[in-house]
Amino acid sequence: MFERQLAAHGVSLNALIPSAGVSHMVTCYRDTRFSDCDPQHGDMLLFQWGTYDWGQGEHFEVGIARQLALIDSDVSLDADIWQLSLTFMFPGIETLRGLGSGNKWCASPAEVDDFKEFVRGHNAYNAVSDRSDGGVRLDYEQVE
Repeated sequence: MFERQLAAHGVSLNALIPSAGVSHMVTCYRDTRFSDCDPQHGDMLLFQWGTYDWGQGEHFEVGIARQLALIDSDVSLDADIWQLSLTFMFPGIETLRGLGSGNKWCASPAEVDDFKEFVRGHNAYNAVSDRSDGGVRLDYEQVE
């Protein structure tokens, strides 16, 4: 669904910069609701940042993820938690490393404007929002 939204706007995943990626993810969150999510905290957004080394060298990441707690009423009331994560990776230069790491949740569409304001005002976002020299990755996976 998210990739279709990008294509409808003439945007390629590989050509995304963080500002456009965050904007598209927030728009998708605001405009597309799911009826099979846990009614409390079943559909949330997560903004994350930090410097990491996942075995391929140190880099700085800024990412936004949509987390869905899906309920299968035919099986049980337990939720399967899935995340659609859009992550931008940049070389871990000292100025980016100094931004630290952290995250911010958006628990409902009613909070999306405050969430967007937080992200757009955050130093980590502003440091890379218009950079095109990093990598981008889109993952959809079940969270354990």
